Amino acid sequence: MEQGTVINGTAEIREKPDSNSPVSDEVLHGMTVYVGGGEENGFYCAETFYGYSGYIRKEHISFEPFEPDRMLTARFADILTEPGIKSNIVMTLPKGSFLKYISESKNNFTKVMAANGVAGFLINGSTDAMPDFGGVTDESVFRGNVVKAALGYLGTPYRWGGRSTLGIDCSGLCHMAYMRNGVIICRDAVITDGFPVRRIKKSPGRGDLVFFAGHVAMYIGGGKIIHSSLANNGVYINSLNPGDAGYKRELAESILFFGSIF
Repeated sequence: MEQGTVINGTAEIREKPDSNSPVSDEVLHGMTVYVGGGEENGFYCAETFYGYSGYIRKEHISFEPFEPDRMLTARFADILTEPGIKSNIVMTLPKGSFLKYISESKNNFTKVMAANGVAGFLINGSTDAMPDFGGVTDESVFRGNVVKAALGYLGTPYRWGGRSTLGIDCSGLCHMAYMRNGVIICRDAVITDGFPVRRIKKSPGRGDLVFFAGHVAMYIGGGKIIHSSLANNGVYINSLNPGDAGYKRELAESILFFGSIF
């Protein structure tokens, strides 16, 4: 398979090589995909670096080498032609996009390169180092950080297959929060072989996952969960404790099991 890189802000993964086919996933700018076979109806058959397969439009992919070392942490960010807020916008990218650091610049800006080869400027603090996928070294720190990452999507609208601040679904929220902290979990609302989340019998800890039929949420402590749902029209905090603000009886009574990487 040939390695490519997403050059759009976001690129949809569809079930079939057809623009009217249902969307199953969304790959963000700068992320790696592996393309196999030839073009079909303007699409490539592709697999993401986190193991999700489908069809992606050929114009959303570049096969030029790209080695990102920064991840966008702002909800959105404009890449500008010059290090100044009045400069022209080259492109606007969502949280989670991958970029290449070039240099620090004047006027509180950082120069970066996008996956399409275009260089421009971001306001300092818009990015952080790429996640370290070498494994979790401190469970307590990881749990706090993964919850913090999920909370960064509060208020994001619901979008089936979405993984960005433009719109995100339930498994996309959990997947992005874990990826930001160096752990790749299953992109769907299931526990499956080949990924580190396993079913647990004990009560969940912060950052553990709560599974329902066709739905997944993250436990954030105090009997509360954060999740993206159509019912809430986006990312919202609900409680599993009767009497709490945000309590949802239908959620509390429909939990199937909990999952954890620990």
